[in-house]
Amino acid sequence: SALGTGRSGSGTARGGSTARSSAHGGSTNRTARSGMGTARSAMSSSSRASNHKHGHKHKHGMYSIDEEGSVGPLTKFNRWRAKKAAKRRHKGLIWFEHQDIIHSEKKELELLNEDRQRIRKRRLNMEREVQLQRYTDIHKEVQRKDKLRFEEEAGTRARAFQKNRTVMVLLEEWGLESEKKKKQLQLEADAQDQQRRAEESAARYAARLDAKAKNDAIVREEDEKQTQEVMEIMRRAGVVAGVNAPEADEETTQLETNKEVYLHNRPAEEIATAHRGRHFTWFTVDLRRFRNVEYMKGEHIGPEACRFLAQMLRQGVCPRLSHLNLGWNQVKRLGGDALVDTFLKCGSSLLLERLDLRMNHIPPNTIVDLGKAMLRGSLLYLTHLDLRQNMIGSEGAKAIAHCVLAGGFKKLTHLYVMNNQIHDQGITALYKSFTSEEVMCPHIQCVNARDNPITPKVRKSLAPCPVFFQL
Repeated sequence: SALGTGRSGSGTARGGSTARSSAHGGSTNRTARSGMGTARSAMSSSSRASNHKHGHKHKHGMYSIDEEGSVGPLTKFNRWRAKKAAKRRHKGLIWFEHQDIIHSEKKELELLNEDRQRIRKRRLNMEREVQLQRYTDIHKEVQRKDKLRFEEEAGTRARAFQKNRTVMVLLEEWGLESEKKKKQLQLEADAQDQQRRAEESAARYAARLDAKAKNDAIVREEDEKQTQEVMEIMRRAGVVAGVNAPEADEETTQLETNKEVYLHNRPAEEIATAHRGRHFTWFTVDLRRFRNVEYMKGEHIGPEACRFLAQMLRQGVCPRLSHLNLGWNQVKRLGGDALVDTFLKCGSSLLLERLDLRMNHIPPNTIVDLGKAMLRGSLLYLTHLDLRQNMIGSEGAKAIAHCVLAGGFKKLTHLYVMNNQIHDQGITALYKSFTSEEVMCPHIQCVNARDNPITPKVRKSLAPCPVFFQL
């Protein structure tokens, strides 16, 4: 026993130097420290027990001998070395050994807790799998029972359907036979009735033909007699009447609720003898009563009637008027100035979108005044202006160009100035106003200036023209 203890102490002493060389090493160094501490404890306990037992110690040189005859020199050397190692052992190493032991115990506890958690999770997973398997089995059992019940109900319904179908087929056959018999009887009755009606109809038709033939013969005789009498009278008078002459057209009455109105002058005798009061009207219709008119067309009314129309527009008649067509009415300067004056005074209240003044012998001064009226905010909604076949000339064209550049025709889409004696300067002014860098008429679609006396040089200089500008 002492020999084993000595060997253990020797091994511990060797390990002790290694442990001291790497105080903060791994688990191997800590185990060495633990072993060395155990050896020291064992050696101390053995020495104390031996000294206490014999009660004395013999020192021989540098060795301590208890029983010199029973202990060998190697054992003694090992004891001495263990004792010296125990004396040289540092307290910090002992603390580190205790810490390693505590750490190892904590590690074991953590591993044990992890094993417990793993076992608990495995148990819970197994319980879930068992529960899921139970649910699956129950679901399959319910499906199997439902399938059996469905098959049973389907068989019952199929048998009931077959039974009902057999009954319906029998009833249908019986009904078809009964219907067939009824139809046959009805056909026989209809045939007899039709034959009877045909006979009666033939008899009535024959009687009607006889009566008609007799009546036609009588009427023909009377017509021939009257014709001969009329022809005799006409031959005596020396005239021959037309055959199938068309009836005269009746004058249609224009309703006050119409959206279109056509202006016809009253006879000159009536206008001359009529009282010029507040209810006087120049036309066959009283425009004061037409509140829904959107389209107005004059039928050769002339300048005086145009002046009267301008006066009526100034009074606010036809507030919804959007299209005024006075083409081919010979309004001339007198009627044109009256219209322009009306536009200048109350043009902002008019909703006029189309103004047709073609073939009216309108001079340039009237167009200049029209441009001034437009610049003052008249006819804000004007989109179509037709001045073709008038006499506006280059001066009128320049006035229109100036009005365009000043922003007077912002909503204009169509302008017609064909055959107006416009020369090079007027056409050039119109071209520059509609093709300037600053677009003043963004909605323009057509400017027709054809049939005006411009020179080939100017025509060539204006090429290429925009699509909307037509020369």
